[in-house]
Amino acid sequence: MEETIPDPRIHDQTVEDVRHPVTYQLIEAGTKRARTKLADSDGYSYNLQVRRTNVTYWQCTVRPTGNHCKAIVMQRRDGFQQGKHGHNHPPALGAATAAKIMASV
Repeated sequence: MEETIPDPRIHDQTVEDVRHPVTYQLIEAGTKRARTKLADSDGYSYNLQVRRTNVTYWQCTVRPTGNHCKAIVMQRRDGFQQGKHGHNHPPALGAATAAKIMASV
């Protein structure tokens, strides 16, 4: 009698469940209007929201009417910290690369 080979077990863990450090990169002239854009290693990009004395706030670039993504990043000197709201959409892979290409054009 032939034994059956068990199917490999697929983990129930998604990419979002795995904790990893997120890195941020400022891209000069990365927007259509040649302004600075912030991109992170997860594939999200941010536009300047407001600049204060000690902190700069960056808002997610996904802003469709009626369903704005509320994710922000706070920048203090060279340090970045994610805000309390998460993204309500999947990341755009290659966001940093696209912003760099936009800056060079």
